Amino acid sequence: MKNEDRSLAIIFDLDGVLVDTVEAHFLGWSAVARNLGVLFSRRDNDSLRGVSRRDALAWLAGNQWPLPPKQEKFLLNLKASIYRRELSEQDARISIAGVTRLLKELKCLQFLVGVASASRHASLLLEKAGIADAVDVVSDGHFAGKVKPHPDQLLHVARQLERSPDCCVVIEDSTVGLEAARRAGMRCIAIGTAAITIDMVTRLPSLENVSATTLLRILDPEAKSNTPLQSISFLRPSKDLSTR
Repeated sequence: MKNEDRSLAIIFDLDGVLVDTVEAHFLGWSAVARNLGVLFSRRDNDSLRGVSRRDALAWLAGNQWPLPPKQEKFLLNLKASIYRRELSEQDARISIAGVTRLLKELKCLQFLVGVASASRHASLLLEKAGIADAVDVVSDGHFAGKVKPHPDQLLHVARQLERSPDCCVVIEDSTVGLEAARRAGMRCIAIGTAAITIDMVTRLPSLENVSATTLLRILDPEAKSNTPLQSISFLRPSKDLSTR
């Protein structure tokens, strides 16, 4: 690695972590489910967090999969068109309270910030939320390698940030994303209330109004309050805060 700096890089998932696009995804996949003649609930929508579009369609289709190529293309385009329509109507409402401040604080502390997302609209979403300038590296749904739960995309972002995996922390709201972080050898924080099947990860309800100080103290709960944030060791095993 060219850069010998050991400072921390934080790699965020996008949908449901930095931006609120849950409703747009739900409406899009609901239309696909109706077309397939299957039921689709909000809990099902949560199950598709972090899953690629084609894998999500295969999950919805069930024993109807594989679909004829024309039908598969039609349904993926249907989902994408509804998703884009909803986003165009929501605009700034996709922002999550406090995220802009958190990213600015991390940048002021000279931490690198990356995004690893299955969304093909990642750059557009970051722009709409007004946080694009706070992100150093973006890898989106056009990534050519293996997707989550494989570690490839996270390792790609780490290389772009010139950080080793042990200097990266992943913030995710899906089991597949957290599994990708585990396989990459990166620490992780789970966000949200969706079912997470990865054991022993720190969990937060959301990033809403979470400060950089709070986030970094969570990563090293043994640090004293007067310890400079830049000197905290982030390599201790994570602790499950969900039961506290």
